[in-house]
Amino acid sequence: MDDLSKAQKFPGVRFQYFEGNFDDEAEFDRVPPKNSGVADDFRLRPRGREDNVGFRYTGLIRVTEPGEYRFYTRSDDGSRLRIGAGLVVDNWGVHPTSEKAGTVTLKAGDHPFQLTWYNGGGETSL
Repeated sequence: MDDLSKAQKFPGVRFQYFEGNFDDEAEFDRVPPKNSGVADDFRLRPRGREDNVGFRYTGLIRVTEPGEYRFYTRSDDGSRLRIGAGLVVDNWGVHPTSEKAGTVTLKAGDHPFQLTWYNGGGETSL
């Protein structure tokens, strides 16, 4: 996993696009990205193919009021959301579109996040 403490402020989110088998999330650290850049959203593009692909998005979430926050991912296939060093949503695995949620307590300020997604085959959604 990238060091989330090194996130910098910029508009949009940074993305890395990968091709491979990502049943094991550690595979993102074993293969080089095919493409990278900055995106305005999480629309799973640009990608070179539909199956056996993955994205890793990083950026900052700004919290204006301290408190408990609930985050969701809805994906086909797997997705995981980390905020700071903690795993907040674990929606990993090969499955049809499904939604999972997690809760985290955050202080006011900017918090680095990482959203990882992959598709083994078939439908795609994030």
